[in-house]
Amino acid sequence: MKISGYLRRMIWSDKVVVRGARTLRSLLCALFIALIALFFTSPVGQVSVHDKPLPLPPELGLE
Repeated sequence: MKISGYLRRMIWSDKVVVRGARTLRSLLCALFIALIALFFTSPVGQVSVHDKPLPLPPELGLE
């Protein structure tokens, strides 16, 4: 009776080597770092609406 390669690996608990996993992991890490860098990098000349101070009511007298 001939045992298939997959069954033989299960019986003798050989490591299954996935080729290209290291390359895929490196590519995903590089893509993640690039997206984070693009997210935290903003143009200098652009001013957001939320950067202006809030107008305070004159009743507070904090002028």
